Amino acid sequence: MDAWAWIAVYVVGFALLQVVLYRYLGDGIRGTESLPPGNRDGGTVQAPARPVTDADEIACGACGAVNARERGYRFCRDCCQPLQ
Repeated sequence: MDAWAWIAVYVVGFALLQVVLYRYLGDGIRGTESLPPGNRDGGTVQAPARPVTDADEIACGACGAVNARERGYRFCRDCCQPLQ
């Protein structure tokens, strides 16, 4: 076989290897696209342990995490959802 045939065989073989690896490694991460970033394991989200009454804290409406109320910071530190 000449050099161009070997190059073609190598490129096709490499592409098939990439497809096989993608299929093998990609099966474990399917179905997590709709979960919030802090909850990729699929578990349930826990409510805050205590009610938020302090004016310096705000509870996230999406995950229930308590965040410090800071000027210019509008997103939950756990799930990255906007705070109200």
